[in-house]
Amino acid sequence: MHNDRVLTRFVRAEIHPSGSELATCFWAMGPEDQAMFFNTLNHISEGRLIFQLQTVTDCEELTYEGRYAMECIGEYSAKSE
Repeated sequence: MHNDRVLTRFVRAEIHPSGSELATCFWAMGPEDQAMFFNTLNHISEGRLIFQLQTVTDCEELTYEGRYAMECIGEYSAKSE
């Protein structure tokens, strides 16, 4: 049944998500999408990811919990021998 009183509109918006919002979105992703996130992050960093990570670790905003999350990612991403 078609309702003539319903309009469909496409809206374009510029959104600047906060770090908290990005983390929430990341957590809601499945493992395949999370893997693609890291693949893309490495690609767009153009070899400068290590410098960005150093900047983050030097940031006063990084809490113990945030540093722990970074350490966990580093530990679990290392290949098993």
